[in-house]
Amino acid sequence: MLKTGSQGPAISTNFAVAFKDEASGSIGLEVQNGVYFRTAKVGYWLGLEHWGKGIMSRLVPPFVQWAWESFDVLGRLNAETAETNLASGKVLHKAGFKFEGRRPDVVCKNRAILAVLMWGAMKPR
Repeated sequence: MLKTGSQGPAISTNFAVAFKDEASGSIGLEVQNGVYFRTAKVGYWLGLEHWGKGIMSRLVPPFVQWAWESFDVLGRLNAETAETNLASGKVLHKAGFKFEGRRPDVVCKNRAILAVLMWGAMKPR
């Protein structure tokens, strides 16, 4: 079990997602520091050719469980999705995240300015 405190740098953990022995994406966790030391950001991406196969739906829930078990100080996980990425929102919902809000004009993807949707999960008691 890894313990973090309010001092020092944030801890970042990233894993490659492989499909047929080829890197096809990644999933990661960044434990925050300072007054946010009980919070971590979850992020992931998957190559376009692997979308719609349920890969992240199978990976994110156990990854979230691993985060709770590995970082005892964590009380909250945050994630963001582009407003147009409905599938990623479904993945987060299946992993126990709840929709918490929308921030307009945050990301630029394919020359379009998009809002992000904010998701959060509290540590199960």
